[in-house]
Amino acid sequence: MSGVSVLRYILANNAAVIAQVPAARIFAGAAPLNATLPLITVTGISGVPMLTVRVNESGRIQTDRGQVSVLAASYASAVAIMRLARTALAHQSGTINSVQVDAIIREGDGPDLYDDASQIHQVSTDVLVRWILP
Repeated sequence: MSGVSVLRYILANNAAVIAQVPAARIFAGAAPLNATLPLITVTGISGVPMLTVRVNESGRIQTDRGQVSVLAASYASAVAIMRLARTALAHQSGTINSVQVDAIIREGDGPDLYDDASQIHQVSTDVLVRWILP
């Protein structure tokens, strides 16, 4: 398990999000080439376990930083879907897809990107997932 899997699970099981982006187009990692828009990718940036004297003890907190990106044919659509994703991820804790999540914390937004050749707009946000190692 990882923060990426937790974030993807939340997004792929949120009614408002999947009304705009089907769960099959919410990807952990990079999206396949030529995937249908709009889509969401959830990628890992870093993971840091809480340091303790006994590094193998259970119950330690792991903090994973992930990036959620929305890719769409228009900037307005990408921004609207990102707003839904942020709402879905806000104030989440407890057991999520069998992972004990301490907290999900939005860390910052951007950059907004545009690829002229493919005419794809991308907006992104960084999210911290604090979860308890089994």
